[in-house]
Amino acid sequence: MGIRAARQHIGSAPYASALDSARSLLHQPLGEAVQTIVLSQLAEARRACAHLASEADTEALHAVRVAIRRLRSTLRAWRKPLRGVVTRRHRRRLRELQRATGCTRDADVALAWLGRQNDLGAKRGEGVAWLENELRQRAVVQRHRAREALPATFHAIQEDLEARVAASTSASRTVDVPSTTYGEALTRRLRKQGRAWMDALSRLAASRDVGEAHATRILGKRLRYLVEPTVDLVPDLKALLPHLQAWQDLLGKLNDTRVLRAEVSREARRARKAGRSTHAGLKEIRRRLRRRKRAVFKRIGKRASPKRLRLVKRAWKAAVQALASA
Repeated sequence: MGIRAARQHIGSAPYASALDSARSLLHQPLGEAVQTIVLSQLAEARRACAHLASEADTEALHAVRVAIRRLRSTLRAWRKPLRGVVTRRHRRRLRELQRATGCTRDADVALAWLGRQNDLGAKRGEGVAWLENELRQRAVVQRHRAREALPATFHAIQEDLEARVAASTSASRTVDVPSTTYGEALTRRLRKQGRAWMDALSRLAASRDVGEAHATRILGKRLRYLVEPTVDLVPDLKALLPHLQAWQDLLGKLNDTRVLRAEVSREARRARKAGRSTHAGLKEIRRRLRRRKRAVFKRIGKRASPKRLRLVKRAWKAAVQALASA
């Protein structure tokens, strides 16, 4: 499926369907294939934005966040083929949109976890109730702002990007060798990024560094977004996804713990300035978050054992080999 076919899919077919029909995607010139993927991801993000108008759709904002994050990952991975098409302004505005959706998501995750801490006494519970109220009010305001401003802002970016991508040609825009296919370039990228991810996972077994764990999570997330457009074309690529998702979920718990701990510390300082008697409750929450952090690191250590990492490495190598053969 070329650029003309991709444009016909915009607004009419789901992201997955548009790419599932691209049976020759791996054999297309790199620039043309990347354009096809970008156009499809723009269409998916636009459809996600359309659901923001419905307040009953509680997952709409998260869907927009994921769609924009997937698009940004593609633009980052294939920067060279898109040189002259995607500008710094596009990248900056998409980053700002993703950040605008992130605060609400963090508040929702924090509220869900706090809601499960129902065994606190009255004195300690007062601090938790105050924190929940602060987070809930902030989430409401941020969600309303996002619903109001995000669709129009993204629509402007989308129209400009679609016009620039559709008007460009792989011959005039790419700096890669003209004969390079998307499959060849993807194989090289999967080999390189997969090796970096595997090295990072092996270091986690003996690490208790939250920053290193977060960086490893980002590596895995970018690797997943890299292979997603073609997983239905190469079965071994699909077999790699559960490993990527499992690690992303586990490391995500650690990141959520870090974000909530920082939030509790901020609110504790605000509470002291306001003279509120929430110290005991917030202190208990910080204690539980420290305990949760230790528990997650323990799970990470088990999952990063040599035996289990060999399974992940085997899946990654099989995906590289299958992609190269395809």
